[in-house]
Amino acid sequence: MTRKIILIVAGVLLAGGLAFGGMMLFREKLDYAGASAYVDDMLVMEISIREFLDAEIDVYDDGAEELAARFIELTKRMSEYYKSLGASSALKNSKVKEKYDELAGTMGSLEEVRAVAKWLVGFIETGEAGEEAPNEFTVGMAGDMADWLQKVKAFKEKYAGGKADSYCEMTEEYGIIMVEGEELKGKYEGVTLMDVAGVSVDDIKGWFDGLKQLADILEAKK
Repeated sequence: MTRKIILIVAGVLLAGGLAFGGMMLFREKLDYAGASAYVDDMLVMEISIREFLDAEIDVYDDGAEELAARFIELTKRMSEYYKSLGASSALKNSKVKEKYDELAGTMGSLEEVRAVAKWLVGFIETGEAGEEAPNEFTVGMAGDMADWLQKVKAFKEKYAGGKADSYCEMTEEYGIIMVEGEELKGKYEGVTLMDVAGVSVDDIKGWFDGLKQLADILEAKK
């Protein structure tokens, strides 16, 4: 009889353990659908981000300003979505985690591109580095630009209203400022995204290809 009681108790404990384990498995069901939604939201932004990266802007007009503002806003949202994706239970899957980690480096670079774009917009609009330059390259560029803009400002103040004691002196100073402006333009007009943020346009486009691969992995797991 004692043996039967022991077997019954053991059976109940085993059944209970299986039931408990089943509940735990249910609770730990990985949220592939939620992770997939984050990835899809990021992929929707690809066209606008590519448009900004491929744009050839000669003049900072309303169109360029709008393009930059959209890029800054979208990449901010992308960064938030990527962080939310990183907190998803779907990353407990090794393939999902591996692909997520592969994308992390360029995501960081994209965040730096956003920081540079935001800083540049502020600098262009005010002529002053209101925020600290985001990296060494922009620190140097800010210094160059600020020095030249200060000379322009001083020239305007000195010859306000076109008044000058010496017209020849004024035109000479004007010519010097224009030459320095052209030199400055020549120094920075060939600058690439790689020079500024350490990432190329192709790197970012390739990042979206990797994001599509992650979308495929998540879709297959749903």
